[in-house]
This record gives sequence, structure tokens and C-alpha cells, in this order.
Amino acid sequence: MEQFLIGQVAWAVQPGSNPFNRSTRLVSSLQAIGVLDPNCTFYHHGRTAKSAESKRVRSIYPALPERASGALAVLSPVFQLGNLHGPPAWRDYYDDWSLAPDINAVHRAYSSHSYRGARKSSSGLITVNSAYMAGKLRLSERSIIPNGVDKALGEHPSTGDSARRLILLGHFFAGRTDLKLLREVVDAGEFDEVVIGGLRESNPLYEEFLSCVAKCPEKKIVSHLCLDELPSIIGERTVALIPNAVSDYTVSQDPMKLYIFLALGLNVIVPLQLVPHSIPIENIYLVGPGSGLGGGLKDWIDRAERTDLIQRKKFAAENSWQTRAEAIADRLV
Repeated sequence: MEQFLIGQVAWAVQPGSNPFNRSTRLVSSLQAIGVLDPNCTFYHHGRTAKSAESKRVRSIYPALPERASGALAVLSPVFQLGNLHGPPAWRDYYDDWSLAPDINAVHRAYSSHSYRGARKSSSGLITVNSAYMAGKLRLSERSIIPNGVDKALGEHPSTGDSARRLILLGHFFAGRTDLKLLREVVDAGEFDEVVIGGLRESNPLYEEFLSCVAKCPEKKIVSHLCLDELPSIIGERTVALIPNAVSDYTVSQDPMKLYIFLALGLNVIVPLQLVPHSIPIENIYLVGPGSGLGGGLKDWIDRAERTDLIQRKKFAAENSWQTRAEAIADRLV
């Protein structure tokens, strides 16, 4: 049987942007297993100008400017699908962009329109990242392709000391970040150090973050924290926090950082409603619903079991981006 090839990709990834996002990781993995045409054409929406790698579409009614050549993949609901190109071979609609507080109202409206179209569509493959999104688009559980993790993260031994340490990784913004939860965790855990990666001084929440971690003796706040650096600071009492507020928007997401933290061998503090059913909860301190932290956080930090290197490798392999890409390739016809 001839190999299925995607010839065009329409997405929200602008040239030069951060590569650690769902779309980039899936497309890179699909390329690695031979599902993308070597001459695949990319289109993006946004403010960044066109480049040799990607063509920019117009901001008003963003759509492909020419008839598609080869199978089309659409990885952003902002793209509007007219009759010119026919139904895409694959659409990936992750998170509920119609509710996203970090995108503009026009793009939220475009996303709502795309979701309505997807609910009526019977052509092509549509994948999502969460049970919420499957329900919103009236899709079966088979449509759910969770987020993934780089397999290599499960292979780095942890060499940090025994300090009681808390790690957070951005992207932090109003409407998603729960600063009250952060403050409660810091105060209840009595940490020796807090490490926050992805927080810039220009972030409107920066001063509030400083206030929330004020009781912690040592603070490391950096605009970028390379994932390869983390094993050197992860020790027997290092834990991570995903400080997301609970809302329809965050429930629609599949927290990518959860996969990263678990592959690194970190125990994680996270709201109960945001943990996907596919994630094992043995290494998670569940918050809520509606009841705050409860008791025992400090004791959990000191006594909770940790995953060993063999378990980490297994988790990372089973949840790798390659595994996710292979699941999509199996569904493409």
C-alpha cells in the first residue's frame, strides 16, 4: 500500500516561535516516520511575516490562498475552511480556543465557527487532546490523542540534593494561572527553594508571583529553563506544581507539563479536575475540588514514593510524541 503523505500544513506556529508545543511536536514526529511529504508546504496565521519555511495567510478570514496540493492538515481552528480545498485529511483541534483568555476575540470567534463545522463534518480525520474537546465536537473517544513527551526525558538520572524544592514551568497568564493555589502550596509545603522557569519580568503577573513565593528562603526565577537542566536540580524531595485555575478552558486542555514532570520523575501537585484519566495518579497530589490543599502536603513531599529510572523510561516511551504520531498515522487513510 502506498504511503499516505501530508502535503500541506496550516497551523498557528509562526516562524521562529517556541518549538515546544503540541503541533510542532506532532508534525516533527510525523515527519520522522515518513507521513509528511519532504516538500510539504506550511501556512501560518499571526503577525510574523512569511519565511522560507512558512507562508503567512491574511488576518481577515484566514484561509489557504491557493488550492491545496496534496493532503491537507489543519492544526488550528482559526483557519477557515471554504469550498476551494475540500475537507482536510486531518484536523487537530486541541484546547478550546473559543474560550482561550490568551487569544483575541476575533480568533475565538473563528474557532467557534470551526468547531461548529467540525460537529457537522463526516469527512477526514479529526483528533483532539481531551475528553472535553471530544464531547464538544461530538466525537468518539477514539479521536482523543493525548499530548506527549520527548522520550529522552525519561532517560536522564536525577542528581539533585535533598532540599525541599518546588518547580514550576510557564506559560503563565491571567485567566489560567491560579496564584492563590501557588501561595497556598508554598506556605503549606515550607519549601527551601522555589524554581520558576518561563516567567519574564515583563509578565503582568511577575510581581504577584514574587509575593506568592515571598516566604520561600531561596528563589530562582528565569525567563527560560531548559528541560535538560532539570535533572541536576531534582532530588528526593523536589516536587512540581501545575498552578492552573479550574475552568472549562483548562479542563479542555491536556497539561503537557504533567507528562514532562512525570517523565522526569517528579511528583506533581495539580487540581483533580485537570488530570486526564489516562495518567496514573500514584505520584500526584490531587487538589480539590473546592477544598483547597487539605492536610499532609509537607508529609507527602517527604514520604511519597518516587518513580525509578526504569519506570520513568517506560512512562516516557508509552507517552512519547512518536507514539502519538503513530496513532495518528494509523487513522489516516
